[in-house]
Amino acid sequence: MDSTKIPPSFLKFIGEDIVFLTIPSDFATNLWGDKVPYGKTVQIRDGGSLSFVRIRNRNGQPIFTDGWINLVRKNALKLKDGVLITATGPYTFNVSWFKEYVCQNSYFTAQQKTVPEMSLMPHTFWKNFYGKNYKGEMARVYIGERFWNVKLEACSHCCCFKDGWRKLVEEVPLENECAFGCMFTLVFFM
Repeated sequence: MDSTKIPPSFLKFIGEDIVFLTIPSDFATNLWGDKVPYGKTVQIRDGGSLSFVRIRNRNGQPIFTDGWINLVRKNALKLKDGVLITATGPYTFNVSWFKEYVCQNSYFTAQQKTVPEMSLMPHTFWKNFYGKNYKGEMARVYIGERFWNVKLEACSHCCCFKDGWRKLVEEVPLENECAFGCMFTLVFFM
């Protein structure tokens, strides 16, 4: 793996079969070329703990298995929870979990209903991040080097990007950029 490149990563959702996780073909090709290390045991770092899983071939597709189920159980993952895998080397990976669309100060919009006028934050995210008495304020949304000023509104049951969101969607069609959902990370600037 070339250390000057951004490390390859992929986001998948926990499916019905939790015994394995399918590795996307483009990720495998980017990381290993045409030599996928089938049968090799790799390391997956989950915060401070290290797990060992095996890469196998399932219907012509590489998968994480043999040990994957232990990570799923240890983290109490359920259907539609998100898994972000980032390669740190050819046989080492970091994993982040998105439970109910949330991971630390990030959330993603996949599998949520959206409209051009607003973007809802997951309930568990904004309540934990802002607190139950949060009423909203102006926010700056960055996509690359560009930014948009967007009003963040909150009430007792939801929080969303509202005034200014349509302009962002018109200038950067999120349905194209976010075919599988967009990931937002909240950062405070002082």
